[in-house]
Amino acid sequence: MENALDLNRHPPGPLPRHASYLHPRTAGRIGSLARLIHLDRLAEEARRSPHPPTGPNGMMRT
Repeated sequence: MENALDLNRHPPGPLPRHASYLHPRTAGRIGSLARLIHLDRLAEEARRSPHPPTGPNGMMRT
């Protein structure tokens, strides 16, 4: 799963280390895990940017 996700800024192996948190949070669903990681990446980008990320209509992306 880690290879399929955009985790290029992360060291290999973080998902198994956090399995006890991630599994209940995602109900064991791989799609939910991918979505959770995607949302975390967007939140990290927003924290690093001086301007919040917006879509073409000016609304915040989720």
